[in-house]
Amino acid sequence: MKCQECGSFQIDQNKEEYVCRNCGLILDDSPVEISKEPSMSNATLPTAGIGNVDGRIVKSSWLLSTREKNLIASKKQIELIASRKNFPKHIIQESYNLFSIAVNQSLNRGKPNILLIYACIHASCYIHGIPISAHELTSNTDINHHKVSKMFRYLKNRLNLKIKPVNIIDYIPRYGSRLYLKQKTISLAYEYMMKLKEKHYIQGKSPMTLVACILYIASEVNNDHRTQREISNATGVVENTLRMRTKEVIKRLNL
Repeated sequence: MKCQECGSFQIDQNKEEYVCRNCGLILDDSPVEISKEPSMSNATLPTAGIGNVDGRIVKSSWLLSTREKNLIASKKQIELIASRKNFPKHIIQESYNLFSIAVNQSLNRGKPNILLIYACIHASCYIHGIPISAHELTSNTDINHHKVSKMFRYLKNRLNLKIKPVNIIDYIPRYGSRLYLKQKTISLAYEYMMKLKEKHYIQGKSPMTLVACILYIASEVNNDHRTQREISNATGVVENTLRMRTKEVIKRLNL
């Protein structure tokens, strides 16, 4: 069996349904078991598979549509990802709300479900002012952070999301500590970034690329050496991009 969403053949099967291990899409139901014993009352047939739980009408899984099952499975994935990153509950709820809207507008059609999930979490973090890059969000996973960024931009445009601009300064201590840089080096990186901001250089530039360049330059100036590969691995910025942009930033800083 092949997943219609992501094309994966890694399909798990349980008693009730088939689930794609890669993107979490619920593909199909197993055959409904029918009792061989004759029904004692035809009056119970219209409500078969429907129960009352705490005053709520709950349908059995075999009565749910594929979209409903997809939402349930995706909510579990959102909660799992958020718990690994220690995100607060409002991020989980915001992410699920965005995902539900996207699915209802069929924005997931022809796109991997897991990318949309990560994009919704990424957007939720931006909306609530939590500075986290797509690279950091997808760290220790096999999810391509470039594809998550692309999906995030698609989601932002299609849903007209009002995303607050993230203060680029907030990234410096996070990645500075990840690189185990000295406090003096991080302070120097602050100083350099403020100079670029005063010169209006940061407008239209990739925040993560600028942060990577500034941290690399500050580490070199302060004899707190980190290689370009170390900076690249920590920030997710490609080495070649880091190398080229660093030369430009050095000229702007008159170093």
